[in-house]
Amino acid sequence: MRMPTISRRQAMAYAVVVLAILALVGRSLVGGVNDGADPASTNAAPVLVVDEGDQADQAPAAVLVHVAGAVRHPGVYELAVGSRVADAVERAGGPRARAALENINLAAELLDGQQVVVPSRPRSGAEGGDGQVANRAG
Repeated sequence: MRMPTISRRQAMAYAVVVLAILALVGRSLVGGVNDGADPASTNAAPVLVVDEGDQADQAPAAVLVHVAGAVRHPGVYELAVGSRVADAVERAGGPRARAALENINLAAELLDGQQVVVPSRPRSGAEGGDGQVANRAG
């Protein structure tokens, strides 16, 4: 009986198919098919994934305010959300002796980016303030 002749191209194709089958069988015998997952993580505890978009919905934990005018240490301060103008004035070292605290609302809640200007009493007995706007949102 005579064996059929196959071309070199057909022999190569058969060899590739046989190697692919052997690779699949060997992989399933050795470690199982894990669909591309990292083998070290297959037995690991579940991981909580936090969606980055959720963080944008959360309110900030602090506000930055600029305290200026008749305070001991004017500057930019970070205070907790819900803080009041009185807290910002105290954080800036407290009012100076000539501060006209009665001209600002010390109970107002601070907003992020707000400027708190503490006006001074006039030096002479002149009526009126110094023209500064207090508690500007900026």
